[in-house]
This record gives sequence, C-alpha cells and structure tokens, in this order.
Amino acid sequence: DPNMKPVMYAAVRRGLLMEELVRASADADTRGEMFICGVFSLLDRLMRQPFDELLADLPVPEGVHAALVDGKGPYMPCVAVVRAIEAESVYDLRDAADAVMLSLGEVNAALLRALAAARQLD
Repeated sequence: DPNMKPVMYAAVRRGLLMEELVRASADADTRGEMFICGVFSLLDRLMRQPFDELLADLPVPEGVHAALVDGKGPYMPCVAVVRAIEAESVYDLRDAADAVMLSLGEVNAALLRALAAARQLD
C-alpha cells in the first residue's frame, strides 16, 4: 500500500534511533536487536494486526517480543524514549532518558545520528 510508505520510513527511523541510543553501551548483537525492535514497533500499523498475532509465528529475539507484545522487558525503556520524541513530550522524554541513563544531550546526539543515517537511505 503506497499510503503506508511514511509508516515504513518511520519504522526504519525508529530502528536506527533505538540502535543509536545503545551504541556506546551495547554489543553488536544487542544493537541489532534494538534496530529490529524499532523497525518492528510499527509492524502492527503496517500489517493492521496486533503484535501478539504478528509475532506468534515470527522468530524474534525475546527482548523484542517482550517490548512489543507485553510492553515490558529490557528494550521497552528505549521504545519509551522513541515514543516521547515522536510525541514531542518534553516531560516524558526526560523521564524516559533518565530510565535509560542518558542525558538529553546524549539522546539528541543519537537522534541526529539516526536521522543522518536515515537520510542516506532516501
């Protein structure tokens, strides 16, 4: 569906941002899982199905499943950062950044790196 193209781009931006949020503190496998979590975090909108149905037969890392289906787990705090940025909620962003132990400056730097990487994909 061509109308879903903006959602697809947003999903990639989410993945890149989540990967950047943990770049300094996580290994390559975890960064990859964070990217997957970010990209898949809009899969429910793209496929118009709930996450529990979408991920039932799809082999995804446990942390990704926990964040997207259950709304908890080790990746959920980064999902909260991404959602707070997208919602332009300063108060939620401060709380979410604190939860992942990043300053607002570090979150901003990660966002800029993610946006630069996303721009190269156009």
